[in-house]
Amino acid sequence: MVQRGSSDGDMARVACVALPAFPLQLLLKKHPDWNGLPAAVVDHDKPQGILLWVNERARAHRILPGMRYAAGLSLTRELRAGVIGAEEIQEGVAALEAKLGFYSPEVEPSSSEPGVFWIGANGLSLLYPSLVRLARLIREGLVRENYEAEVAVGFSRFGTYAAARCGAGFLKRRFGGGATGRRSAARRSDPAAGSSAGSSTTPSADSNDHVLVFRSPRAEITVVRHVPIDRVGFDPDLRDTLAKLAIHDLGGFADLPPEGLQKRFSPEVLRLHKLLRGELWDPLQPNPIYEPLRDRFLFDDPENDRERLLAQVVSMLRGLLGRLASGGDELASLRIELAFEHDGLGDRTNQGEKKATPRREELLRPAKPTLDEEQIVQLLRLRLESLSLPAGVTEVELEVRGARVEREQLELFGGVGPRDLEAATRAFARLRAELGESVVVRARLKEGHLPEARFAWEPMGEQGEPNARRVHLRPLVRRFLESPWALPSRPRHEPDGWLVTGIEGGAAEEILGPYVVSGGWWHRAVHREYHYIRTDKGKWLWVYYDRERRRWYLQGEVE
Repeated sequence: MVQRGSSDGDMARVACVALPAFPLQLLLKKHPDWNGLPAAVVDHDKPQGILLWVNERARAHRILPGMRYAAGLSLTRELRAGVIGAEEIQEGVAALEAKLGFYSPEVEPSSSEPGVFWIGANGLSLLYPSLVRLARLIREGLVRENYEAEVAVGFSRFGTYAAARCGAGFLKRRFGGGATGRRSAARRSDPAAGSSAGSSTTPSADSNDHVLVFRSPRAEITVVRHVPIDRVGFDPDLRDTLAKLAIHDLGGFADLPPEGLQKRFSPEVLRLHKLLRGELWDPLQPNPIYEPLRDRFLFDDPENDRERLLAQVVSMLRGLLGRLASGGDELASLRIELAFEHDGLGDRTNQGEKKATPRREELLRPAKPTLDEEQIVQLLRLRLESLSLPAGVTEVELEVRGARVEREQLELFGGVGPRDLEAATRAFARLRAELGESVVVRARLKEGHLPEARFAWEPMGEQGEPNARRVHLRPLVRRFLESPWALPSRPRHEPDGWLVTGIEGGAAEEILGPYVVSGGWWHRAVHREYHYIRTDKGKWLWVYYDRERRRWYLQGEVE
């Protein structure tokens, strides 16, 4: 492994933060009552679902990743499992990226492994007395958020990644054990010189057992060469192939000739080999940070007129847009905070005490980042007209967040499509401005046992290109009720037909079914018998009989 730089002081320092089994940690944060119980992340919420990540409590019951959920339950009835979608993982990564940005402006999340972050550790000496202190603060901050994390600070991205994935506690035990009257081999090679415990290589029981800081490239090289391959997350096929060659650590992998790897393995394996040997420069690529721009105005007298209020907001907006344009950014979101004279019931309580100033926040997002003042003013007008002002406004504050937008190349012959997607996104932006952020949503399919659990509503972002296809049979539309309606009991004798939804809906002429949906015994037993009912008025009703509750319910209609 070759390190760049003329001296240790000239070399860049980088930290790696690894949160083991990150999706499982997200699941346990959603279910704090599962703490202390065997828990796992499953790919499908079904008995035959595959366990993807398991905690130590589950491993104590011999429950391992790759097993079926039902097999795990056969080992212990206390096993808890759930599904974590890709969207939830992305949201968790974004939230952690924002938290880690408190410690350093350079934070790069891993694109291939959620829960792994690299942090630039240069130029922070005025904020932190040492890199050991920085690593401890990062670890302690994540622990306060109920996350388990390993932190390694060193001189290369791959070296710190390997140390963080392996765990500081494991490395300290491996290099610090067996010291007798003479110095241990670990101390002779000085890999623990950067240990968070100072010069001692004995692991402690506190958070230092999860922090490792290398003081020299030599220490990092020595430690990383002894990291087991199975702890770094190599591809299973590559790991098994190297095991046949009796290569079980990164040092043996680094000693392989690159010419042989190039002939026998994929380019990604060769790139990994070069990263390990330090022959490939892989710079830190943090996401850009956009600081919001703010402006604040205090009224001499409480303002009750919406037009004058809008004029003042527009005047403040012009200045913020000019500052955005000078930095090469465009407006992505606009937050408005209004402070009122009182809450509509006076500014004092019944006891004569002064009430806190009531405030209200509103968020506006244009269809896409823009500097078009007219478009933003239209959204502002729609939102202000829909607001109910309890009293006069005494203070207004604007916060603008910008985004760097890549300019599209001008085309000499630009074609105009049959649909204007930009007009659609502007229409959605106007709806959000007038009715709120949660009115424009889209359905997202997900795994679930019951029909109503197989989709969820999520806010819709940018409007994508339509992907229409020709069909021979027109598909039926199944409309769900927000919650099933309880129906009256079905009479035993129906001389005139079953009036499922009353006289208005018509009498039942044809009943198809039952289609049984049962299961859920791992959470709550469910047994439903679904039927399709055609009424004499041409409606198709979708109903089911709940065996557990012994009652009929209307799930929706089919059109």
